[in-house]
Amino acid sequence: MASPELSQGPGVLVVPPVDAINSHPPKVIQFHITLWLMVALGVTLVSFLYKFLTSFELCTKHLCCNIRILLCEMRVYICGIPSIRILTFWEARHPCYVMGIFDLCCACCSGNTVAPEDYSQRKGPCTAAAGDLEIVEAPTEPVEDATTEDVSVVEEGTPSRGALSQVNKRPLKECKLKSGHRRITLSGAVAAVPPCSEAECVGEIPRVPSSAVPLGGGAYLVYSLDNNGSMKIKFTKEPLRVLDGVLAYIKPTTEFAPYHYENGDGCEVVATNVQNAMRSQYASDRKPFYEAWTKFLKLTVAVRGVVYFLEASTLSPPPKVTVLLHKDGNWKVAEKSCAIDLRQYGVIGVLPSSLDYGSVCSSTDSVKFLNTCDEYGSSLLM
Repeated sequence: MASPELSQGPGVLVVPPVDAINSHPPKVIQFHITLWLMVALGVTLVSFLYKFLTSFELCTKHLCCNIRILLCEMRVYICGIPSIRILTFWEARHPCYVMGIFDLCCACCSGNTVAPEDYSQRKGPCTAAAGDLEIVEAPTEPVEDATTEDVSVVEEGTPSRGALSQVNKRPLKECKLKSGHRRITLSGAVAAVPPCSEAECVGEIPRVPSSAVPLGGGAYLVYSLDNNGSMKIKFTKEPLRVLDGVLAYIKPTTEFAPYHYENGDGCEVVATNVQNAMRSQYASDRKPFYEAWTKFLKLTVAVRGVVYFLEASTLSPPPKVTVLLHKDGNWKVAEKSCAIDLRQYGVIGVLPSSLDYGSVCSSTDSVKFLNTCDEYGSSLLM
């Protein structure tokens, strides 16, 4: 269709419709727009190919290597574009079979094949016999830095055969731990305290006819033979008549909450299978037994009471423990059959009776004391 033109006759001015002019832009403008778009696209492609090809090293011998490298780089580039990242989701479920084809067709891409011209160079001469090697020892010199070490290396098949090369290791970076943090030991059961003997774990509960402690209502830590040996906290308003297996007693200043006496007939189980767990070689199996002690001792805070370690705590079974009290940079062993107000101390530790705290930690710092007791037994921060 011919474009409308302005024409002027004798006394008559003919104006074409506006829609007809706007709907058909001149062909010259269309050509220039197309030309500039093609130029911009070409410059973009050239710059992309230049950066793309200079970003990696191509193979100079095998065409299939270059094609494979180009495909790999294009795949990484395309998957990195945010608008096309959905390709990575598709690729996770549909492996790139194109790469597999090039792996089969060109073994040099995977490094399993050696070109014939390179075989003689890579094969190299045979290794020299052990008798032909000459080893020279370097004179010993005092080492100034403990973080550096001289390593002697014997080179074979080179003009400087027998010479020693000194390699200085990079100094180790000092690692400073934040306050309250400790290193995690990965030695496992090797560094743990040996398991308890069978005599300490298995057997009848020793008889305790009476106690020198004035007993009354409160909470008692009791060991029984139920569930292959279990630790229980017994809440009662009257003193216990049978003291066999009664390890400790909390005398409260204020009465315990009513639900302690109502739930489970006033009995709470805090550890089971003590006979087998305490004979395990793994410290993690024995830890619930010591945590039962700290859970019981924590009750003294709520009722502002005092704790007594009774006569049964010096007998086995169950295995005996040592309760440590830490205050103002000093620690001591808790006494038996006397009232102890745990609120006066900062940290409470429960350790196996066979372990001497001073042999595993010489520091009296409260943080180290807490971490050491938690590593070998259990600890409680008051």
